[in-house]
Amino acid sequence: MTLWPTPNGESAVEFHLDGGRRIDVLARDSKDIPVVIELKVKKGHEYVIGQALYYRACIHEKFSVSEVRTIIVAGEIGPELHLAIKELANVQLFEYQLSMTLTKV
Repeated sequence: MTLWPTPNGESAVEFHLDGGRRIDVLARDSKDIPVVIELKVKKGHEYVIGQALYYRACIHEKFSVSEVRTIIVAGEIGPELHLAIKELANVQLFEYQLSMTLTKV
């Protein structure tokens, strides 16, 4: 994936929508399909899907595309969100893990 190309120099990271809302990352996949990436610091709750679907609808309208993918990334994906996305196409969930190694210098 790469960042979505914006014609007027807008950033695809924290991509601004009308009304002051922002998509965390707007990307495109290898088939040039837009991908809305929603990042959550801790847990991905089921209500995140409403936010992501709103963003997806905005991208459909703004760019007149027929398909938009959604990716939700969180430290933990709750069981409610796992269940909720079973009703939707083109939504993927990812959990992240962070680790750090310190070396005295």
